[in-house]
Amino acid sequence: MNKILCKHEYHLIEGNIPVHYPDYEPIKYGQTFKCSKCGKEKKILAKCKYGYQKALNKIIKDYEKAKVINTNDVSDGCHTFGELYDHRAKLFSVICNQNKKIAWKSKLHSDGTIPFNDKNWFIVGINTKKGQATYHYEMKYWDLFKVKELDIAPTYDGHTPEQAIERILSIAEEEV
Repeated sequence: MNKILCKHEYHLIEGNIPVHYPDYEPIKYGQTFKCSKCGKEKKILAKCKYGYQKALNKIIKDYEKAKVINTNDVSDGCHTFGELYDHRAKLFSVICNQNKKIAWKSKLHSDGTIPFNDKNWFIVGINTKKGQATYHYEMKYWDLFKVKELDIAPTYDGHTPEQAIERILSIAEEEV
């Protein structure tokens, strides 16, 4: 198997360079990544200027499905995704635990379904004056959230990740 990604750290060395092959239309944009340890380079072509992110994410998902890599081990050079998700869970548990009157957790969505069709996940949320903020976590974090347990979660209000953070930040302005 020709490995596209080694287990080293890749850095973007050339980005958003228009690449034109006479036989191919439209022009594609090339991103060149180079491993800082072994020197291996990988060029990813995309149809639009920032399409390489989608292409790179597809490669990562394909390699995870093939059990070549674990996305929890993918790093930005300082932290792995696994570390960042662990930190987020622990930090959000502190916020919820300090705001127990408006925080909750549940093993079921509002429609009675299990998150991700997997009993190893649950949903936790906080209801601010600006709306709810929710996250899904693995069951290993369940006991960190010392908040009321609901039989089913409140109905999802459609908030985006950006809105969730804005709502969490608004708690500091509220009298809870």
